[in-house]
Amino acid sequence: MRKILSIFSISLLVFFTACDLNTAPEFDDNDAFVAFDNAAMSIEEKGGVIKVPVTLASIKGISAAVDFEIIDGTAKLGENYNLVNETTTLTFDAQNRTQYIEVSIINIPGVFTGDLRFSIKLSEDGTVKPGVENTCVITIQDLDHPLALILGTYKVAAETYFDGEKEWEMEILKDEDDVSVVWFKNIVGEGTGPGIYGIVNEDKTEISLPLGQIHQKNTTGTGDGNIYLYGMTADVRITNEGNLIIKIQEDGAKLYVEELGPALNAGGTNSYFQLVYPDYYCTKL
Repeated sequence: MRKILSIFSISLLVFFTACDLNTAPEFDDNDAFVAFDNAAMSIEEKGGVIKVPVTLASIKGISAAVDFEIIDGTAKLGENYNLVNETTTLTFDAQNRTQYIEVSIINIPGVFTGDLRFSIKLSEDGTVKPGVENTCVITIQDLDHPLALILGTYKVAAETYFDGEKEWEMEILKDEDDVSVVWFKNIVGEGTGPGIYGIVNEDKTEISLPLGQIHQKNTTGTGDGNIYLYGMTADVRITNEGNLIIKIQEDGAKLYVEELGPALNAGGTNSYFQLVYPDYYCTKL
């Protein structure tokens, strides 16, 4: 909605600049349009109903209608979701500039499907044309991932080389393609980038993080432009060979970093982004 209003603000500014200041401006709605407030939205598979907003961008708030269609993707109508209302027409006026397409999600508990997607597209055949944001992609987030026990946010309390005792939140995310892989966001309490990946063993008792992988691009101007994952022992010996092993305990409620702690190398000799000593726990929030 803010994006749509900002477009109108700019248009009005241009209009007033171009107008004769002695002439009273007159507005019309020849360029009125409708658009989705969001190009993409998501909802958990047991989330119930998602309301997808569509807004009429109009100076005076004209009466208008627009049709929409549902386009199946990996999510199928009647199998993974349904429309709450059968009508596929939205009507607008000055008092109702935003309308909602309501979609109910069908939860199939205990069955892993991966995230599923479908789209909603505004039609060109209504009394008002759609704007640029004429399609919204809906993602149904699967909650039955095989590694659900370790996905989520953990509170970390550890000793770091540069900052001493430190607490932060670390997030573990699923891989979109491989159900044996997870991604660590904020593994050392700072930094950005795609994160560090780890491979979970079949017994789901430990995660192996290959050392030497790239955590993110280095923006400090040192090294080769990358920040790498290394490992550090309790006596501050650094290695980039092998794996950093994280033990999964209490069905994922706790993670234990035992022999090596994560050390981010900024792509040069003795150039480190952050070093964390081993022997610490991560507790799931």
